[in-house]
Amino acid sequence: MVWIGSSNLLRGESGLFVRENISEGTVVASFGAVRALRKGEVGTRTRVGYSFIVRETGGRTLEITPRQGITQDYLAHAVNHTCHHDFENCKFLHTGVTKDHHPRGVGQEDEGGVGGSRTSVAFVQATRLVEREEEFFAKAPANYGDSLRFPHGCQCHLCAAPAAV
Repeated sequence: MVWIGSSNLLRGESGLFVRENISEGTVVASFGAVRALRKGEVGTRTRVGYSFIVRETGGRTLEITPRQGITQDYLAHAVNHTCHHDFENCKFLHTGVTKDHHPRGVGQEDEGGVGGSRTSVAFVQATRLVEREEEFFAKAPANYGDSLRFPHGCQCHLCAAPAAV
């Protein structure tokens, strides 16, 4: 359904592309298991070097990072963010937090790591019809480019090269 190739808008970056037309609501890729960032933790200093924000039911936002690292089974890492609504064609969603069964019957509610009590899986879902060979872009929240996530500010195709859009 999807493949990773050279981004059409971000020089030197990879992007996620669709092989055939897909309809709105189709789940196209996965990050695999994710965990919430711990208090004071910075996404750029996690195992995979990035984090992203998802909105939980009820409107609460949660900053999460993949647990597995990047593998060929989990292609969602190749979705680039955009600050331009015309390029948005997907969003990140997650299964919600579920309880793991801790071997001692107790959990570490805020840990979310191996042996903890919280787990979730994150996916990429199409937000409109996405046509064959189109690259996926997710719209970043308003504060996504802050210094905690991007030390040098947002580097999407719009912000890094405004004349190119």
